[in-house]
Amino acid sequence: MSATRPAPAAAAAPATSASTGGGAVLAGLFSGARGEQPDADVAARARKSAASLSSAIVHLANDTSLGLYRIQEHVHKKVPQLVDDRQALLQMRPNLDIAASDAAEIQELLRGMDRIDSFARCLEYINQIAALQQSQRQQQQQHVPGRAPASAWLGSHPGASR
Repeated sequence: MSATRPAPAAAAAPATSASTGGGAVLAGLFSGARGEQPDADVAARARKSAASLSSAIVHLANDTSLGLYRIQEHVHKKVPQLVDDRQALLQMRPNLDIAASDAAEIQELLRGMDRIDSFARCLEYINQIAALQQSQRQQQQQHVPGRAPASAWLGSHPGASR
């Protein structure tokens, strides 16, 4: 058995096509294993594939930069609005802090009102005051000299009998 073997013919073909130039490398991929010259159809397909690959790479490169451009446009449009809104919020902050502390104080006062006895019986006091005023009016009407009671006036009125 011999230790050295001769190289196969298929392995030798790419070496010869690579030495002929850059365009021949792609054409060599489509050629046969015998080192034949590519015909016009294979060369046209190789050029078309190279052009498609080139346009795909350019499209990918431009697509990302176009996306970044759109983001930059959006940032340039929205950042001034955001800065204005933030400044307005910062100017309103002291007023909001005062309003929040006022609301907390009112809440504490309202909780404390339940413990005040007079607020718990407020309706009872109002009813008592109304009853006292009504009794005072009745007493005043009875003691006014020269004034007839309201029932006497209504009875003598011509429309009262109808």
